[in-house]
Amino acid sequence: MNIIDEILQVKVKLLNFLSDESIEDDMKKAYKYYVSDRQISGTHSDKGFNDWVIHDYRFKGKYELIDLYKENNIIDDDVYKSFKNSKISFFNVLKTENNFILKDLFDKTDFAIGNIELLDETGIIFARIYPYNNQYYFVDEMTIFDGSFKEYLLKGIMSKFAEAKNLIGYLAIDEFIKSNSILLYVFSNVIDDTIDTEDEEDYDIHEAIYAVKDRIKVDEALRNSENIMILALEEGIYQIVEDKLILGEIIDLKNKLEIDFRGVEALDEGKKLVDKIFGDSLVHLSDQIITIDDLL
Repeated sequence: MNIIDEILQVKVKLLNFLSDESIEDDMKKAYKYYVSDRQISGTHSDKGFNDWVIHDYRFKGKYELIDLYKENNIIDDDVYKSFKNSKISFFNVLKTENNFILKDLFDKTDFAIGNIELLDETGIIFARIYPYNNQYYFVDEMTIFDGSFKEYLLKGIMSKFAEAKNLIGYLAIDEFIKSNSILLYVFSNVIDDTIDTEDEEDYDIHEAIYAVKDRIKVDEALRNSENIMILALEEGIYQIVEDKLILGEIIDLKNKLEIDFRGVEALDEGKKLVDKIFGDSLVHLSDQIITIDDLL
């Protein structure tokens, strides 16, 4: 039996263990937390709940499900380690001469994949991978996204990361993702949920576009203004903030800035703040509305 089959067997056993009376109260709390998390879009679907709860939820506030199960059942050590060190994330798929590499979208770590027959050069995948003998393996389903989702995912996750860092000080992105994996599932589900929403205008983005007139002054403002928070410096993604309130997000395209605001009121207030921060180093070009159809 190979490692993939062994991990699948453990997953089945853990899924069956979810109905055990000893964890009934914890399961109710976990499900309520998962489907009513309001950090992004309010109530969302329960897709991915089983995967999240058997890997990442902490029962009684500290125990992983596999450790509770292992108290009275035998699990192979290699399978146990692989399961405990699995990684859920959004990945870019990169093809090398002899292999496929998954590059984590957030911490930029590369992962060599053992069962490459499941991959092609698609844009972004949302999946959980398991380590074994210096490679990582897919065990079950993955979700495939078009590469155009990269900007949306980076902005969303990095904004939550910035909020967490402001609260607790130093924090590495990989540590944040590991302890807040529910956000990854939520972002994945938000995409599915918003397709069927009745009031799609709630998700419209009002975007202001500016030409860069003085690159040096713009760079100085982006890095030193108290109203600008750096989310992903390499990707040129920032937040524009006033009185600790996030008004919008800036995408630096070198010769221009695209600034996204949620709602027309945020657009009006945000443009005033942009003038204050950047002065004559920017020239306003246009405003436009990006609908949920454009994002998806």
